[in-house]
Amino acid sequence: MVGSSFDTCTDTTLSLQRVELRNVGHTAGALQRVDVKQSRATPLLLSAWSRVVPDEGGVASVSTQLSDYSIYADITYVDGTHLWAYSIPFDPMHTTADDDGWQQGYGVLPAPKAIEAVVLVCMYRWQIGTVLFDDVCLSNLETGICTLQV
Repeated sequence: MVGSSFDTCTDTTLSLQRVELRNVGHTAGALQRVDVKQSRATPLLLSAWSRVVPDEGGVASVSTQLSDYSIYADITYVDGTHLWAYSIPFDPMHTTADDDGWQQGYGVLPAPKAIEAVVLVCMYRWQIGTVLFDDVCLSNLETGICTLQV
């Protein structure tokens, strides 16, 4: 969703995204640009849920780079400068009986100056398997912090 209004997660929440890889040399993900157009520098909260879909025989390959299974953001500031590769990693080995393997990731996007736009990527690369991403949310820190389940 592209838009300049994102007071709550309902305005910028991405629904369930399935990302599947069958070749370690490939990458996959879902990408969305959010035009923020801040008039003053305000940190943003980025959060998402994800889980690995168990395959027969378990996970065949796990990358050692934290950003390879993550919610990933490239930030453009209003002056045209960038912060590349801000990532919130997920654990590809996370499994628990009480939550079906879902894990929440979140982080605060730095705003040393006003943010123009954020490109969000549900990242899964250099691995074999399937992951799900859900409730990807970019929000103002003040409103978004109340939605976290910590």
